[in-house]
Amino acid sequence: MNNPRITARPRQPPGASPWSSIALGFLFLALVALTLGEVGLTTVAASHQVRVTGLAGLGMVKGALILWFFMHLGQQPRWLRRAVILPLLLTAVFLVVLMLDGVVRLRGGP
Repeated sequence: MNNPRITARPRQPPGASPWSSIALGFLFLALVALTLGEVGLTTVAASHQVRVTGLAGLGMVKGALILWFFMHLGQQPRWLRRAVILPLLLTAVFLVVLMLDGVVRLRGGP
């Protein structure tokens, strides 16, 4: 029982957040800033492809923040984090490749 390597974590009540109020406040401000960036990006005079790519990127960042903090992915075992994050990263890579392929096809070649 007196093994120094074994440490007990204090139990939290059900539904309690492990994140401090300050961290959640910064997270909320980051999500608001990303949302304002999305709204601002729709009004920018840029090509349709640039706006769609930017909106997709901002959406992926917001989704990652929500997964990590609100769905407590950051506190899960490493194998579970990898099992969730790897397919999302591969999907993002495939989307970027397909968007670039679409742009090249629309413009008539490299």
